[in-house]
Formats: sequence, structure tokens, C-alpha cells
Amino acid sequence: MEVLIMFKKILIVASLTLIASGLFAADDYEARAEIKNLRLGKVGFYPTTGAGVGVKTDAIVENTAANGVSVDGVKVKDNTIDANAATALTIGAATATSLTLGASDIDTAVAGILTPTLGIHSVAANTTANGVGAIGAGATSVIEQGDGLTHRTILTLTGIELAIANQAQVDSATMYTFPEGRILVEGVTANLVGVNTTNFNASTDDIFFLGVGTVAADAGDTLSGTEIDLIPLISNDTVDGTVTSFTNGTALALSAQFDGTSAAKVAILNMCIPQAADKGANTNTLTGSVTISWKNLGDY
Repeated sequence: MEVLIMFKKILIVASLTLIASGLFAADDYEARAEIKNLRLGKVGFYPTTGAGVGVKTDAIVENTAANGVSVDGVKVKDNTIDANAATALTIGAATATSLTLGASDIDTAVAGILTPTLGIHSVAANTTANGVGAIGAGATSVIEQGDGLTHRTILTLTGIELAIANQAQVDSATMYTFPEGRILVEGVTANLVGVNTTNFNASTDDIFFLGVGTVAADAGDTLSGTEIDLIPLISNDTVDGTVTSFTNGTALALSAQFDGTSAAKVAILNMCIPQAADKGANTNTLTGSVTISWKNLGDY
């Protein structure tokens, strides 16, 4: 009985001390209710430099179902920082060099992964305007990735047309012009879907060719040499001229250097219809992408 009375006296004294110190007002029922909903491990009370007292603890555990715990304005809920809270979390000293994470910077869908605005695994984060080339009429849009030395140029083609008059054999469209310099092309890939008219003769004279080179296609029944030195020859069989769509996925086999020191090198989409296969004007519409990985080794 004496032990119980002594314990109650201790609780009363502690409560009065907290109220007197300014941590709680005597009528602050809401604050007392919030403390009741927390489990505090190794709690110690200590005076702060200002009014009232502070609380030291190595564990603050949420004891409610949905509210979370707010620590100095930052809401922590279910083991994570609540991204919907208005207050930002500052990591590091409160200086101009500290990193601030706010609600817009935290991806709630994937825990622990920052959004593209902070530069983590995103197209926007890797883009560069340093040392890049220029898009041509043979592409619809371009994304330039890299660090100014190593580049990845992603060309998007949307409805790009190559039109070949009857027996004209070839047509070309410049997709990209590299900056001047010696260009090391480490790789090129193409993923193209096309639709063509059916002005072809019957098998076996029902084929046409595509490729990407540094020179526009010249008249002839095939593509070769510099006409296809970025993407090798692609042969499309129209099956007696009745198939009007095709899919091409291909790549440059080996890296290569191109001398663009005197005149900038270009990437040109080339098409050829052999005269034996062509029985009328033909329009081919291409959609897809061409990706070029390259470096500028310098100009002289």
C-alpha cells in the first residue's frame, strides 16, 4: 500500500512539473491525448534553450491506426515520410547546401526512389545540350542523352515518308547531322514499322531495301557501302506485293570511326526498290526509332 501511494505521488509530482515547465498547459487535453497514443522508449526530459522542456527518446512508435507521428513538422507514417505532408524534410545542416525533400520530390508508388526531378534513372535527368548535333527532316523528334562527351541520340520517326517514283529506284531522308569532328559511333539500333503501297511485281521481284548510312542513296538496284554504314542492309519481301506492312529491327554490328573534321557527318535513312520489282510509284511511311550511341573524339 505504501509503495502504491508513493508511486501515485511520483506521478502527481511529475505531471505538475510538466505543466509548470510549459510542456503542457493544464487544460491541453488534445496534447495529453496525443502523448497517450505514443509509446516512447528510453524517455528523458531535459530543458531546452528556450521556454519549456524537450523530450529525449530513442524510439517513438505510432500507436494509432492512421494518424502517423509528426516530428518537428515532418509527418512520419507507417515507417515512411508522408509525401503528402506540406512540410519538407531537410537532410544535413540547415545551410544553403543542405538537401530538402518535399512532397513533390518523393515517389510514393515506389518507396525509396526519388522522382525524375532529382535525376534518378530518368530521361529528363540524363539529357544534355552540350556537343550535340541537329535533327533533320527524316526524323520527327530527338532526345539527346549523355554528359557532353558520350552521347545517346534517340530519334523518333512518326509517319516519315520515302516516296519513289516509278523506276526511280531510291529515296533518302536525313535524320541527324553530327557536330563537326571525328565521330566514334559505338552502336546504332533501329526499330521501325512501315506501311507501303503495293506497286510491286510478283515474287521473286517484290522486294525493297532499307538502311541508314552517312551518304544518300544513289541510283541502283541495291544499297551498299556508305549508304548503309550505320544500319546494314534490310531486305523486305512484300510477298507478291500484297503485304503492305513490315517491321524492321536491326543494329550496327561493330563500332566505327567517321571523319567529320572537314564536313559534319550525317545519318541518312535510305530506301531502294529494284527496277525489276517496281511497277509504279511507291510511298513508304515509317514509324519507330533509331538510336545512335557516339562520341566526338575531337576536331582539327
